Amino acid sequence: MGDDAGFIDGLKDHEYHLAVLHQKPEDKLIHAKKCGHEELYISLMPGDPLTFYPEIHLKDLAGKSILLYTSIGFWQKINESGIPNLNFLPQIEAASFRELIANSSYPSFSSSYFIHRGDVPEGKINVKLSDPECQTDYYLACLDSEKSRYRKLFDRIDEKMIA
Repeated sequence: MGDDAGFIDGLKDHEYHLAVLHQKPEDKLIHAKKCGHEELYISLMPGDPLTFYPEIHLKDLAGKSILLYTSIGFWQKINESGIPNLNFLPQIEAASFRELIANSSYPSFSSSYFIHRGDVPEGKINVKLSDPECQTDYYLACLDSEKSRYRKLFDRIDEKMIA
């Protein structure tokens, strides 16, 4: 997990053969194909007033304390959202994070990827966050000069590989 610019540089420097990016690269030296889309949700206790809406905005979370797994890659930008009085409760270990989600009333973030896999917090309601920074597309990329080498892979992927 890292910054897309680093992955593009890594492809050009032959450090990587393939990379998954969050934006379609403008660089003509890079070949890319969309391979998915992911949306962020907030998992809330039933009865929380925000569960009555089909989707909300990050600003609606003002004043809440939210469990946050720290190894979330590019989603880390949510930490920098500037929501007033938002208190993140960072968790380093995945097992501890899951344990706290299962046994506390604190909200946490989830994504469409995990929700579609059935990996959802039991007893919580997932509400979609509609802000642009809470949605991303994924693009599989390689050097344009190498695309014939990976043609079969690119032929097999579609926009819903990561959903």
